[in-house]
Amino acid sequence: MPAIPKPNTKRLAGLVLLALLSSLLYLFWDWTELPDFLWILRQQKLLSYALVAVATAFATISFQTVTGNRLLSPNLLGLESLFVLIQTATIFFSHSLLAHQLGPLAEFGISLGIQLLFFLLLQPVLNRFLEQDLTLILLTCMALGTLFRSLSTFLQILLDPNEFDQLQAKLLPSFQRINLPVLGLAAVLIVLTSIYLLKKAPLLDLLALDLETAGLLGVQIQLVQKQVLWAVVLLIASSTALVGPLLFFGFLVANLSYLFLPDYHHSWLFPIATLIGFCLLVLSQFLSEQVFQLQIPSNQLVEVLGGSLFFYLVYKENTKHD
Repeated sequence: MPAIPKPNTKRLAGLVLLALLSSLLYLFWDWTELPDFLWILRQQKLLSYALVAVATAFATISFQTVTGNRLLSPNLLGLESLFVLIQTATIFFSHSLLAHQLGPLAEFGISLGIQLLFFLLLQPVLNRFLEQDLTLILLTCMALGTLFRSLSTFLQILLDPNEFDQLQAKLLPSFQRINLPVLGLAAVLIVLTSIYLLKKAPLLDLLALDLETAGLLGVQIQLVQKQVLWAVVLLIASSTALVGPLLFFGFLVANLSYLFLPDYHHSWLFPIATLIGFCLLVLSQFLSEQVFQLQIPSNQLVEVLGGSLFFYLVYKENTKHD
């Protein structure tokens, strides 16, 4: 692992300190008035925020590296649209019976399995497109995502109001309502996949520099791209099962890490992005609960920041070209 310059070491240490202070603020704010179950719930939420931050940071940075574009996000793969379709179809065809019978863990397993199966069925197309251009894969996934959204909208129109309300509760991203029963399984998947991507960091460093150069240095570019995309799919599917589909959070975390640490070494970009994401989640949840009294959900605060950064970077890129 390459040595970090002292300024980078100080930045990393500063983020670790900020993450610890954020956690202590969230845990111990008005802790004397908290009942025991809320105290335990806060600890579980902190673990959930850490998992979502890890999954989102590793997935987004890896995805942007293999696509060569820092304005893209893994939601272009259509997995979140597929998740919405799965939840909609479950309620539409079973009238909520399936979800009650299977329980959260089985529901998580089925949702994850369908998303992985979807990506597996795309493998023949992906293998062909990887030989030409990764852009074709993104366009195909975007088209499939549009199809999934259209099917979801059609089924949602046919639902009765009670079923639609139940569906919305599942689909709206929420850091206040986290799927705690699947926390342990999601933690295992996210940690193992993140370790796998961390081991791929040297290869991702070469891809970040230039695909042609990486090929000349002996990197099997198509194989690495395929392996990384599979890891991204697993991370995004697990994160979505915990808190619901997110739009700009991964984009926000990745690009803030690029601004905070202008370095191409993924061994350091991964932890930096994870710490930034964790601090954003904890502080936004603290503001939502203690300042806005849950009138403004924390995910809306995060998405507003992410959307604003996205439009700023697009404007900056256009200005650079002009």
